[in-house]
Amino acid sequence: MKRLALLIVVLACWSIPAFAADVPFSEVFGGFSFNHRANANNSLTYTGWQANAAFNVHEKIGVVADFAGEYKKDEDSQLHFMFGPRFNARTSRVTYFAEALFGGDHVADQNLFSMAYGGGIDVHAGKISIRVIQIDWVPVRLGNDLPWVKNNTRFGFGVVIPFGMMK
Repeated sequence: MKRLALLIVVLACWSIPAFAADVPFSEVFGGFSFNHRANANNSLTYTGWQANAAFNVHEKIGVVADFAGEYKKDEDSQLHFMFGPRFNARTSRVTYFAEALFGGDHVADQNLFSMAYGGGIDVHAGKISIRVIQIDWVPVRLGNDLPWVKNNTRFGFGVVIPFGMMK
């Protein structure tokens, strides 16, 4: 009887780290990006790529470095480079996240201040995850005396690869 109780205790202790293994230490995302910009005069949609690396400091909190490049024929391309916190809600099959990113937007040989507020959904598919949607509102500051461009919306989707597991 004592051996059976000891076996149950040992198996229970070994199973506790298995629950913690659901949260990766870092995640790398790569995929497609669409940025829709509108103002009073026109509306433009840029297409391109998006990549980010998230480092999880806690099960629910991470730090993100986000980069994107979007292009349109006969228009200036734009490159985003932003950093900030990400907040996660994890289930066994899906991760929901919200983020607030701050950094820059490089357009027409100018570096502009930009932000991104949004979130997304990652669906776990074995060892990787599929980012089915990421939506960010991306206001950009054109300059000290110029107004904000507030009608920027960025959409993304792609593949998320986890690295390492939290202890």
